[in-house]
Amino acid sequence: MGKILIKCFETPMQKYFYDRFFNTIVMVNDEEYEVLKEVEKTGKIQDEESLRMFLDNGLLQETVIEGIEHPETDRLKLLTEHYMENLILQVTQQCNMRCNYCAYSGNYFNRSHASNRMSFETAKKAIDFYLARSDKADAIYVSFYGGEPLLEFELIKQCVDYTLEHKGDKTAGFPMTTNGTLLTEEVIKFLVKHKFTLMISLDGDKESHDVNRIFKTGGGSFDTILKNLKALKKYDEKYYKENVMFNCVISNTTDFERVYKFYAESDLFTPDSVSFNYVNKIGLKDDNISEITQKNRRVEHLAYIKMVLAVLGKREWDAQSRMVRRQLQDVELLYDQLHKHSREAKKTHHGGPCIPSVRRLFVETNGTFFPCERVSEEDEEMSIGSINTGLDYDKLDFFLNHGKMIQGNCMSCWNLRTCTFCLSEISKENKKLTENMLFRQCEISKKKTLSQFRRLCMLAELGYRGNENLLGSR
Repeated sequence: MGKILIKCFETPMQKYFYDRFFNTIVMVNDEEYEVLKEVEKTGKIQDEESLRMFLDNGLLQETVIEGIEHPETDRLKLLTEHYMENLILQVTQQCNMRCNYCAYSGNYFNRSHASNRMSFETAKKAIDFYLARSDKADAIYVSFYGGEPLLEFELIKQCVDYTLEHKGDKTAGFPMTTNGTLLTEEVIKFLVKHKFTLMISLDGDKESHDVNRIFKTGGGSFDTILKNLKALKKYDEKYYKENVMFNCVISNTTDFERVYKFYAESDLFTPDSVSFNYVNKIGLKDDNISEITQKNRRVEHLAYIKMVLAVLGKREWDAQSRMVRRQLQDVELLYDQLHKHSREAKKTHHGGPCIPSVRRLFVETNGTFFPCERVSEEDEEMSIGSINTGLDYDKLDFFLNHGKMIQGNCMSCWNLRTCTFCLSEISKENKKLTENMLFRQCEISKKKTLSQFRRLCMLAELGYRGNENLLGSR
């Protein structure tokens, strides 16, 4: 017989338990909470009468999960042969900048800058491979990545022409991540003509940005980027508004107050166009650059509180609260997920791993395949094939079903159905994945889930009701 798998937790105002079988959260009183803590510990019910209301509503059932397997495992071949969504070409590993927190800066164990660049022959083979396997996808997307991709502008032009020539009647999109320093008049005209979707790295005001985002030759890049952004907006304001987004990285030198003020007061940005992300800690040699000051934490918490109050309709939206609006997305997704009240299946897998090569196929400069741009190209275990050998289905299955390595623990874990992580989040320093690496990530995931549970329940206590609160908040 299976165990009953639940997790008890509290907010400052109420007590709750999470029921894994129905993937739902229930508020309880003090007496019920004490009984449920014993159920959590033993996996069995000793006092049924105290929990009769929950039992009569189908809760507190024994787990039926018999194995760990991703639900799309049986369709993996079909999906990879017909439904590929996004091809990402790493056109170069070179960059004209030397940002202190860059994945290629030398401050990480798993990556470093190199002079490798992609040839047009390699790019054509990758595009052909992708187009042949996206025949049932709704649209095609060929993305450009680096280093700094615009160092290979001529190659990008060739790739776009080749894609448009061979795409058939499908709509084609061209996303690109760029540092924004090479947006010349010629480049701008080309990007606008082909409706590129741009993600531009900009770390707020000049002082915050120029500390970390410096040219290879020395000196900050802020003034160059701002000049280019103004030129791009002037050339086509509609394109700029609809297709240009910004990524602001928060490091130990960021001044949140100045950064929020900069983005809020400039007509070059809207709250929906800016994403805030912390320095990636995975594989980082020195944690100092990723530390957040107490002042920044206070500023961020205040902005978050203002945003939550605006979502709840208890105060007006302002520029700062809109700027951090995306910080509630994880709670919104969790709210929707928990309100489906879906039963356990006999086989499942923790969330996080996307279907490798389907959602994204990252092609390194030499034609080696990786599941996305977030994993290290220097980690052989992360490779999933190449343009010469095709996809390695053993590797694809490994990515999709790595939870099998710790199957027993996953099956008995209360967090299985709310756990979300992929292999790119594990600091493995280009070494072979081990069970201990997965166990460490499990502990991180459980803490993250409990934090989300508490945030969601505290919001619900204040009147939050999912999408009902979101109308007009964008």
